[in-house]
Amino acid sequence: MEEKLKNSIQINIEKAPRSYVSSDGSDGISIKYYFDKTDGRVYAKVTFGPATQGPPGFVHGGALAAALDETMGITAWMNNLQVMTKELKIIFSKALKLGSTVYIEAWIENKNKTAAIIKGKLTAENGETIFTEAEGVFQMLDEKKWKSFGIDADSFISDDYLDEK
Repeated sequence: MEEKLKNSIQINIEKAPRSYVSSDGSDGISIKYYFDKTDGRVYAKVTFGPATQGPPGFVHGGALAAALDETMGITAWMNNLQVMTKELKIIFSKALKLGSTVYIEAWIENKNKTAAIIKGKLTAENGETIFTEAEGVFQMLDEKKWKSFGIDADSFISDDYLDEK
């Protein structure tokens, strides 16, 4: 997985106006995002700190779901799709120990004028051990709809967030 990160461009998430998941704190979720311009995939390197505990010694499922949802949303935005999550299906396959560093890979499976199907998986470094998988329906929203929510969609993630090599 590290090889995929090396071939991608890091996304500077600190430029974003806000992020529920992303933090540089060691007690929560520490996450770095990378964008592969060749195929539109987003990768993340994630460490779950002690504040993400669910069962003793293991990461809470909600923290896993939040990290996947945000990575999948970033995948849409980096591919110029202005969306918000409409439906999210999570499959928990294996418990993840606190303090583990894992990887997320997210991609657009399908899209049309109204929605995009985006998938993601959270794996060990080898990319084969899967802890959690997700599939989401992400609703396309036009500028007028975003403004009705009081949101300036231009302030969301774009190429301006890429730390070019």
